[in-house]
Amino acid sequence: MFEKIKKYILTNIELQKLSAVEKIALIMGALAAATILIIFFLVAVLFLSVGLCLYISNLFGDNYSGFLIMGGVYVLLAVIAYLLKDSMISKPVANSVIRMMFKKAK
Repeated sequence: MFEKIKKYILTNIELQKLSAVEKIALIMGALAAATILIIFFLVAVLFLSVGLCLYISNLFGDNYSGFLIMGGVYVLLAVIAYLLKDSMISKPVANSVIRMMFKKAK
């Protein structure tokens, strides 16, 4: 009887380890996919921003006004993101990780 209980406990521990590894793998996969998407998005935003800066500079007839205007826009966006970081960034990310951790194995 003692051997069966011991074997059951060891099997249960092994199952928990495998479950934890699966959840970590899911989170790492989601993190890798999100990182790749963010990199592509940032490169696209970079090129669009430079293009818009050059276009605005051309409209104003100088070499710097477009860059100053876009810099101001990005500072404004950074302030808005800072003010909304808890409700728009921290909580959704935390909830997503929690959902992945408690997701049932298929």
